[in-house]
Amino acid sequence: MSENNPDWQLRFYREGDIPALAALINSTVEKDSFGQSYSEADLAANYSQPFSDPPNQILIAEGPQVEGVPAGVPPGMARILWMDDPDAGERIYQMQVLIHPAARELGLESLLVPRVMEIIRANEAGADLPARDTVDLIGMAWQQDTFRRGIYTGLGMHDVRHMWTMERSLDHPLPEPREVEGVSPRIYIRPEDNTAGCEAYNKSFIDHYGFHLMSQEQWDHYVTRPSARPDLSWVAIIESGPDAGKIAGFCMCEIDEYDNEQLGKKAGWIGELGVIRGWRGLGLGRSLLLQGMRSLRDAGLDTAMLGVDTENPSGATRLYDSVGFTVRDSLIVYKCALKDVLAAEATR
Repeated sequence: MSENNPDWQLRFYREGDIPALAALINSTVEKDSFGQSYSEADLAANYSQPFSDPPNQILIAEGPQVEGVPAGVPPGMARILWMDDPDAGERIYQMQVLIHPAARELGLESLLVPRVMEIIRANEAGADLPARDTVDLIGMAWQQDTFRRGIYTGLGMHDVRHMWTMERSLDHPLPEPREVEGVSPRIYIRPEDNTAGCEAYNKSFIDHYGFHLMSQEQWDHYVTRPSARPDLSWVAIIESGPDAGKIAGFCMCEIDEYDNEQLGKKAGWIGELGVIRGWRGLGLGRSLLLQGMRSLRDAGLDTAMLGVDTENPSGATRLYDSVGFTVRDSLIVYKCALKDVLAAEATR
């Protein structure tokens, strides 16, 4: 029960919930004026990603109809994902709490958060769960999202990283991509490039904050989501030597048609941009970025978007600045050792 209404109940996700949850997300985005809208197909793809298990990881609040929340739409939900990385000796729980703006005075977070912790405790108590050196809880919130940020800081989580969303008009002239000796750029071919693409991704991001190896299953899912546009994406193929035929760098593009429709915009995304060790510092990343931006422009879009870690070790923010991207939003990553959160929760 929430402290303000004894009639609230929580249940786990079940088949047929996607339309109502998509409506909750989209209605919240509309009211808050920040965040990402989801079509039902987009949300289904998100929930079907590897290590996602909605019937055991998504909680939905049910109770009296709340004024301002669309009929048939739950006033709130929570989701917890977890990933175990034996190579890094780390297990990570990622928490999301979403409450409709019209329901934020009802205290639903006081119902959802403890149940999320119960799920985590139950998973940690599993007899076959391997011990890890580090077990952390993380959460993410937009800079403007003071409600969710308050939930995370209330749990003792700390602001550890900022991720910028950057944008650049495609109506302005684009520099010519420069040729890089030793590689041949071409459009990504799916599924033929999937194995090499996954390998290149892991080699490109191994130096980055919070990196965990992406499995082939995860990469295959990534390039088949509704928003994925491999036909607009680019890879640089190594021409000779022992790595001939492998991918030295990539620029994966996306178009979120539903979000564009909801917001009345024509934006495309540089979803992932990476260059493997040994091919950095040659201008390959810049060349692939410009190729991707040109593909988005030629597809009829007028804005390019991307997300970047503000402390990216490869100097990505300088690259994006140099081709005209500017900061639009900031996503904050919160983190805390799980044992500290659970200990604090036990005393409440």
